Amino acid sequence: MQSWSRRHALQALATGALAALAGCSGSGSSSSTRTAGRRGTPVEGYDERRVRRDADRPLVAIQRENEDDPRPDGRVHEYLTSAEDTDAVTFDLPDGAGNFRTFVTETDFESASVMLVDRQVAACSDLEVVGVYRDGDGGLDVQFCSAEKPADAACASGDRDRVAVAIRLPFTGEGLTGFGYGWSSSCRTRPRPFDPPEDDEGGAE
Repeated sequence: MQSWSRRHALQALATGALAALAGCSGSGSSSSTRTAGRRGTPVEGYDERRVRRDADRPLVAIQRENEDDPRPDGRVHEYLTSAEDTDAVTFDLPDGAGNFRTFVTETDFESASVMLVDRQVAACSDLEVVGVYRDGDGGLDVQFCSAEKPADAACASGDRDRVAVAIRLPFTGEGLTGFGYGWSSSCRTRPRPFDPPEDDEGGAE
């Protein structure tokens, strides 16, 4: 089986992540539910770290081969499978957030891999990882949702923050064919794995 190269990873990310966002970007949770519903088996045993600050600049950035193809708002969605991949990541973290960097760079890529996402969120919302899903065709998908902060939280409606999330997965990138993520504007109705009932003739309803 051919190994997962960085070039292939970038190509899959550029296609898969944008396809996922096309189904649910900025919409309610129903669209994200449909997106997550086709993503396969939930991944268990992953670990995550996150860091946040005002949305003045990205927290992480990727040194890309094609600098003429920037992502909106400096958005990052990257799948790291080797120590060499982490060499292309630059960190611009607030004081006290150094453990986020080491969480990424000290991953044992002989047995694990890392999803790295950086994007803007509403200042009065918290980011939650709903789950990570893996399908039988080698595709990988992560689902996020936004939860409103308490009413007494120090934030201003309309302001934006920047959040970076690193998810360490308990397997390598061998055999993976693509990566995407979905984003629900509400955690009230979270995307769930899709397991349709069977009808009398054995087909899905």
